[in-house]
Amino acid sequence: MQVIVNGKPQTKLMGGAEVEFSSPVEIQLLRNKYGMANGVAHDRLHFWFFTKTLRGTEEIQNYIYLDTSVTWIEESCSVPSQTVVLPSTRAGRLSGIGTTAGERSFQIQINNCPKGYNKILYRLTPEGGTIENAPGVLPLSADSTAKGVKIKVTDNAGAAAAFDTSISVDDYNKATGGSFSIPMRVSYVQTEANITPGTVNGAMSVLMEYQ
Repeated sequence: MQVIVNGKPQTKLMGGAEVEFSSPVEIQLLRNKYGMANGVAHDRLHFWFFTKTLRGTEEIQNYIYLDTSVTWIEESCSVPSQTVVLPSTRAGRLSGIGTTAGERSFQIQINNCPKGYNKILYRLTPEGGTIENAPGVLPLSADSTAKGVKIKVTDNAGAAAAFDTSISVDDYNKATGGSFSIPMRVSYVQTEANITPGTVNGAMSVLMEYQ
C-alpha cells in the first residue's frame, strides 16, 4: 500500500516538514512479486497509517484504518510510443532565458482502457529526471549537440507539464472504458544565456495508474 498526497507518493516526512493538502488523500495498492488471479478477494484487506499535526507544543496523531476488498481487472490501457518532431528554428528566435520557439502540438493517446476501474490516471516522467526550477523542461538526451536550449512540454493551455504527478483522465467512465486523447504542446526553450546550435532531443515516459 502507498499513500498519495497531492498526487505524489508519501513515505515518511522528517523533521518540521509541512504538507498542505490540496486534494483528497488517496490510497493505492501495489503489486508484489506474486501472481494475481481474476475475481473478488474473499478475505478483506486491512491497512493503517497515521498523520501527525503539530500546533505549538501540542502534538495530534490521527490513525487511519482501512478495511476493504479487491476485484482484480486483468486488462489495462495501452499507450503507443510516438516521436514528435519540432520544426527547425533559428537561434535568433529565442530572445532570452525562458523564451520559447518552434511550438508543435501533439496528443498523448491512451487506448483501449477496460471498464471497471474507479479511476485511471497518467504520470509524465522525464527521461533523465526532473530539472530543478524548470517546470515542464526535459533534460537533453545524450545524442543532443545543441547547448543552451532544451525542450519544454506544456498542456494545451500552455501551462508547464506537471512531471511525476498523477493526473486523472477525467473522461474515463467506469461503465464503458474507452480510448482518450490528451492534447499537449512542445517547444524549444532557452535555458542559458548563450546558445550553440545543434540537435535538441529529449524524452519522457507515460506511466498509467489504476484505481
